[in-house]
Amino acid sequence: MSALRVLLVEDNLPDAYLLRSCLDEIHADICYEQVSLVSRACQTLARTGFDLILLDLGLPDATGVEAVERVSHLAAGAIIVVLTGREDQLTAAHALRAGGHDFLPKSSLTVVNLAAALDTAKMRRDNQRDAARDARLLASLLSNDPDGLLVIALRPRGQRPRELGLRCLLANAEARALLPELDTTTECDDLLGGALRRLFELSRDAAHTVQH
Repeated sequence: MSALRVLLVEDNLPDAYLLRSCLDEIHADICYEQVSLVSRACQTLARTGFDLILLDLGLPDATGVEAVERVSHLAAGAIIVVLTGREDQLTAAHALRAGGHDFLPKSSLTVVNLAAALDTAKMRRDNQRDAARDARLLASLLSNDPDGLLVIALRPRGQRPRELGLRCLLANAEARALLPELDTTTECDDLLGGALRRLFELSRDAAHTVQH
């Protein structure tokens, strides 16, 4: 497993030293980089991906919501933990709406809190990797299988929670050739219901032939 990548965006030397000391004390597989400006953070994010961003809200070239917005545009799935010297719930709410994932007052900064943020970032990274792997596998299956393949989901329909509609999420070229009227953007109960019935009948007939 590769190291967890952390970007520390902090210009205050004592605070930066405390954060680095906490990261070192966690003894996890971590590699981190520190910058002191939002502009430098954006340059770094443009060339390198990170799993966790520790972002101070009082930087020389950007403060508050502006800092969060600028960094979140380039975060590419990284967890953003906002750091501030004030325990201000309104500031926290604004930062979270701007793209932050968590809010940590510096007065409450501990190894335990930072370790929890690292665990969340690691879980998010692993989930993203699993989802990407599954997507590649499904794309390969859909493109290489000679048979028609459909990925069908039941979706709520209307205001009644028990009313479900059939929606085709994915279909390979062979399936589209068999069902040229297939539309993956809308519900198609009749079409998919008929296709499923035909598949059931074919499998039933095949099983009957094998038995006899």
